Amino acid sequence: MPGTSFQGSDRPSRVTPCPSCGGRLTMTSVRPSIFVGASDVTHACQHCGTELIRTVVTRRDKAVA
Repeated sequence: MPGTSFQGSDRPSRVTPCPSCGGRLTMTSVRPSIFVGASDVTHACQHCGTELIRTVVTRRDKAVA
């Protein structure tokens, strides 16, 4: 909207932009990864359909002191 200004925030945004069109990515699935203690999280763009898969750590073994 022209003439509209928004105040920034110090908090991080949880909205991930699409690398292709800049649209909004939404989480579509979470699956076990081939790596132990990790999962593959799939995001898809609502506008162009691009998919982004990220591997995230889901479990950390406690370190032995």
